Amino acid sequence: MRKVEELLAEDMSKRSLTDGDLSPFLKTYMLGVVSNLNDMLQDHHGKKSFSAKKQILRGLEALISQIGPDVHGISPQVQNFATFQ
Repeated sequence: MRKVEELLAEDMSKRSLTDGDLSPFLKTYMLGVVSNLNDMLQDHHGKKSFSAKKQILRGLEALISQIGPDVHGISPQVQNFATFQ
């Protein structure tokens, strides 16, 4: 994620990230990331094993903890994770 953020930020200001500073980057793209994770969880990208789905949910947990309180903007999409499973 850091490499992607740095590549996207090159055009803007060539800033470097410190540890734990992914939050602003993730806030910008969080809806797209959650949408992609949801598609993977629902097998839109091919059948996933139970362990792969557990890993996707752990990734969602990491995303939420990294973003922090600003995740409230996509809370309906996050709630859909549990609804569809």
